[in-house]
Amino acid sequence: MLEIKSLHKKYGDHEVLKGVSITLKPHEALGIVGPNGVGKTTLIESICGIVRITKGEIYFDGQSLTTPPYINRHRIGICFQDSIFDRFFSIYGYAC
Repeated sequence: MLEIKSLHKKYGDHEVLKGVSITLKPHEALGIVGPNGVGKTTLIESICGIVRITKGEIYFDGQSLTTPPYINRHRIGICFQDSIFDRFFSIYGYAC
């Protein structure tokens, strides 16, 4: 079960997430849609631990994902829509 309680995230003075609360039970799915800049990616990155939230709590199977110990964080994964591989650079960091 994934539970998000009153999640807030600010970048400087700009508040991207403003009190988002979601509860997903086992075998439930959620689609997140909206225009650019409304916080979809920030929400996903917050769940995965890629960004630190400003305020709120995120729980997975009853364990916090936002405070140590991060017991269940290894059970959360992300698959990007676009490739994060830059085809113009080799693994050595210079142009091919």
